[in-house]
Amino acid sequence: QTEYPNLEVDNCELWGWSHGAIFLQAGSTDNHIHHNYFHHNQRYGLGYGVVLDQSNALIEANLFDWCRHHIAGTGRPGTSYEARYNLILENANSHSFDMHGGRDRGDDTHIAGDLMLIHHNTFHATSVPAIVIRGIPQESAEIYNNWFLHTNPTDAIKQNNATGNMRHYTNQYTPNRVLKD
Repeated sequence: QTEYPNLEVDNCELWGWSHGAIFLQAGSTDNHIHHNYFHHNQRYGLGYGVVLDQSNALIEANLFDWCRHHIAGTGRPGTSYEARYNLILENANSHSFDMHGGRDRGDDTHIAGDLMLIHHNTFHATSVPAIVIRGIPQESAEIYNNWFLHTNPTDAIKQNNATGNMRHYTNQYTPNRVLKD
């Protein structure tokens, strides 16, 4: 875990972490997490590849497998990420990309972070949702140009506990890459 700003983590294999392989805490801004292999980061209620708390990061070109959530955010104000060009393999026990909301934190809000840009990723795991936003982002959650092997868009992308400030468009679904939203 770190509060260090401008952190770059690249070309690493990160596995066996019970909480989070990379935990970006408050004050850790403008981080770049790229070209890594995250796998087998699991624990009941925890087990993340990258977790953010009042921090932000560009997370790109990584390979993810066997994590509870590959990317997770606490959802507190100041928490944002851009996830692009990542490959998510089929082994999962919960949704792949996440942002907690106020209900998860018990703070009587619906805030689910600030901004999430999720684009140009490939999601192979169909037994769980690919993306779950658990509240309302203060700015937006933009989910576009991804490829989900899910048959139905509502199985791939979910917003729980409250709705708003989330858009998904020009995503492809099924192994045949059918444009459905």
